Amino acid sequence: MLDLNSCRTRPLWCLLLLFASGFVAATTLPVRAATAPSDTLPTQEQIHQLFDQNQQAQVLQKIARVLSLKGDAAKPYDRHDLVRLKAEAHLRLKAYEAAQRDFVAAGEETEDPKAAALDLATSALVRRSRAGQYQPISKVDGKIPDSISMIDPQPRKIALQALFRDELAADGPKITAVRDAATLDPICQVAPLVTDLKVLEMGATDGRDDQTRQFISEIAKHARGLMGDTVRDLVKREAVIVSRAQEQIEYYAPAGAAGHSYNQLHTATRGYDVNDRKELEEIRTACNKIAPAPRAFGDAMGPDGMDLITTSVTASRLAKHGGL
Repeated sequence: MLDLNSCRTRPLWCLLLLFASGFVAATTLPVRAATAPSDTLPTQEQIHQLFDQNQQAQVLQKIARVLSLKGDAAKPYDRHDLVRLKAEAHLRLKAYEAAQRDFVAAGEETEDPKAAALDLATSALVRRSRAGQYQPISKVDGKIPDSISMIDPQPRKIALQALFRDELAADGPKITAVRDAATLDPICQVAPLVTDLKVLEMGATDGRDDQTRQFISEIAKHARGLMGDTVRDLVKREAVIVSRAQEQIEYYAPAGAAGHSYNQLHTATRGYDVNDRKELEEIRTACNKIAPAPRAFGDAMGPDGMDLITTSVTASRLAKHGGL
């Protein structure tokens, strides 16, 4: 303890001691008070509580901090849930473009096809809406329904159902038109529409895709034959080129030092010439274009579309590894 009587006889030492004590207190106490709260990470439940309290700015701030964690620190958190919550917070802040991106990102954070479909369908709904409202296009009971809020989950489900109904009415004829297509180009062009319809139906019906599957089944019967035959032909073309390139050929070349008049027989692998490489590149380009189509139809068909999935896998392999 500081002796005040002694300080009267030694004022310089006392002043120095008091100054040092004050400096330590001033530099340590405020730091502890400031840093203690920020060292505590929010739990998933606490972030949800902030969301329920409509503290969306804090929700976004805390989610950003948690999503930046790596390794063991990140293990207690459900990334898919947090990214989806981030999208919901942006919706309530009317940051619609950010919400749309976040729902897509949420779909990439889960391996559950139902959850991913709901995220992607919600992203599509946000994109098609204005000021948080979706305006249906197709008539129901002879009239166009009123606009539907997409902010809250309950009306949003109705909005998703309306969006699927509208997209089926708009894209259905385009898909049906390829039923008798003689080439793959029209089928490849509608393949993304098939995927979008399946995703929208799953998002609107808690993961079911009955209507899309029934609608696609008749068209897929024709498409599967055309796509399968085309890919098989490309496989045969590639096999012929590879086999020819691996042939052993014999040729004569001068042996020994320059000036010798006798020749020696040599063997070598033929390899790929310019025409071979050009044809292989054509095969790759065709497979890159074809591969998504049987995948889209196969996914829409479910268990009945496994042969289409096989066709897609074969085309993808050729596009990536064919020949060279």
